Amino acid sequence: MIKALIFDLGGVIVPIDFTQVYLRFEAHSGLTREEIRARLTDANLVMEFECGRLTETEFRGELNRRLGIALTHAEYQDSWNALFDPAATAGILPERFIADLAARYPVLALSNNNETHFNWVGPRYRHLNHMRHVILSHRFGQAKPGREIYDEAVRLAGCAPGECFFTDDGPAYVDAARAAGLDAELFTGEAALREHLSRRGIPTGA
Repeated sequence: MIKALIFDLGGVIVPIDFTQVYLRFEAHSGLTREEIRARLTDANLVMEFECGRLTETEFRGELNRRLGIALTHAEYQDSWNALFDPAATAGILPERFIADLAARYPVLALSNNNETHFNWVGPRYRHLNHMRHVILSHRFGQAKPGREIYDEAVRLAGCAPGECFFTDDGPAYVDAARAAGLDAELFTGEAALREHLSRRGIPTGA
């Protein structure tokens, strides 16, 4: 029996499009998207930021160095937060959908995130007001698909791993959740999620 529900944020509740970030960096640096991607992934720069091992200032400095640019703090925030659509804060899943579930179950968020992105998302997505806990990689110090962050979500949910339903738009993260004992499904949209929950005896209304 499912006793708690755990949702990813980006791509499940919060719409994201990283293409927009690349467009900003291409304009600032003159580098190709492939070169930008290679420089950002070298030595796990983004993951270091998402695990809280770099401050926002340190990350911006390293970003500038790797891309050969000199973004101010405001320019950095504009570029790094460009993956979000300011007009889309109603979310992929409606707030009411989350609120209705939260009236009956502990609902948690589990997200690979960083200081800059969450400072943008946090005040804008009212969905988070209904979450009993929000587990963020940059605060916890570990990220998906590492086992530790799933174990932390289960601990905060207060039930056994198999009693936790988890959904994420990343197949590797779903696989890791299953390996940690959670009941997990790949998120492909609201209709499919409602069906996943219904099959587990969790009504979601219309």
